[in-house]
Amino acid sequence: MIKLALATILFCTLGHAQIIGGGVSYNQSGSPSIAGTGIYAKELTSGLWSFSLLDVIPTSTSPITLTTQLSTGIGQRLFTVKSWQIFTPTTTGITWTGSNTGWTWTSGLMGVREIKGRLVMPNVRWIKSTVNNNSSYQCVAGVMIGWKL
Repeated sequence: MIKLALATILFCTLGHAQIIGGGVSYNQSGSPSIAGTGIYAKELTSGLWSFSLLDVIPTSTSPITLTTQLSTGIGQRLFTVKSWQIFTPTTTGITWTGSNTGWTWTSGLMGVREIKGRLVMPNVRWIKSTVNNNSSYQCVAGVMIGWKL
């Protein structure tokens, strides 16, 4: 199931990506609270983007347990403030911890600005997952650094 979902998401997005990036995020529900995030995106029309997100969230340190969330969706540019483009990224996909598999949903706000040839993408997102005892919504704040391809 996981391999089929991964292959579908990668097939739909990898071939035509225009932006790739990664970074760190803070999740108060994590243990520890620092997590990793990756993004792969392609512009569909002016201001509308198709993208995939990968979140790797630690859920315990003893034993080390990670919750991995791979999702795909769209991001719509809402407005521009000075040179910052503000987007609302919304995704859905799969999540898993070991053999426990479920679905995930995310949304929030993300700023994008090019600085010295790199894209800086601070973001605040809400994540809902059915893994880990059907956990409630989690707020994740982070920053990613990206590159145009």
